[in-house]
Amino acid sequence: MLRDLLHIRPQDYDIWHMILTLSVKDPQLGTITPTTVGVPQGLSISPVISILVLEWLQFIQPIGSFNIVQYSDDGLLIGPHKGIEAAAAELLARCSNDSGIS
Repeated sequence: MLRDLLHIRPQDYDIWHMILTLSVKDPQLGTITPTTVGVPQGLSISPVISILVLEWLQFIQPIGSFNIVQYSDDGLLIGPHKGIEAAAAELLARCSNDSGIS
């Protein structure tokens, strides 16, 4: 999915795989943890990947009278107070149905 979304050329796949699976070192404990799921926290490309994936999931499409405002990897659901719970539930369902998140 990410390969197609970012239009990664086959010859660049190995370098992208290396970047996205970097191990993370805990400076206090001195332990190194490999990244096997997701993207290492703090990686500068994380917000860009987040925006691309959220747009691909149509995360920012309005839900009724509610708008979704996205900045980097944060999002706000904005609209009238009445119906906010239903809009939030719809947003979660939209994302989980398309992405396999449960």
